[in-house]
Amino acid sequence: MIEFEQKDILILDYIIDQLIAGYTRINVDDLIRQGYLKINPEEEDVYLKAVNEFDRLLHIIQSYDCAHCHFNENDDIGSYVESNSKTAFFYNSGGFRKAYSDLIAYNKHKEIVKNTEINNSRLSKWQVKSYWYVFAFALIGGLYSIYDVINEATKEDSKEIILQKGLEKEVQELKNTVNVIAKKLDSIANKPEQKQQ
Repeated sequence: MIEFEQKDILILDYIIDQLIAGYTRINVDDLIRQGYLKINPEEEDVYLKAVNEFDRLLHIIQSYDCAHCHFNENDDIGSYVESNSKTAFFYNSGGFRKAYSDLIAYNKHKEIVKNTEINNSRLSKWQVKSYWYVFAFALIGGLYSIYDVINEATKEDSKEIILQKGLEKEVQELKNTVNVIAKKLDSIANKPEQKQQ
């Protein structure tokens, strides 16, 4: 679809209205007579400018396929437009006013998509640049946590070993004490027997 301006809506809808009303064809002279294309007789190539403007309008109509456009097929008539099978449907569905509002909505959507793509590309660039720094930082953090877990496990094992050695030492001391006490008890128990004999 060719884009057009809001000022073109009046002329384009007039052309479609005339085709619906029963005019078989519309040419540049019809628009000049109705005052839609203004010409200033004092300017050079005034009619050529009007013909070029009419051709531009015909290209818009042709892009919407709402009428059949003929471009300079006959030098006597020049460019003209006539209705086709889609003219009435286009007219009933809102004409060029609706087409213009759809075009505005499409352009807004296209601008939003463009801005989204720009923002996504900026984000992608940032992610590419920062990836290795974050990866290195995460790798260092992961290795440190593994070292810390191993170090703590080793400390717990060494504490258990120290505690076990301490307990064995105390058990040994208790055994020694029990042996000493047992010997003393034996010696005490043996002493009265010796006295009786």
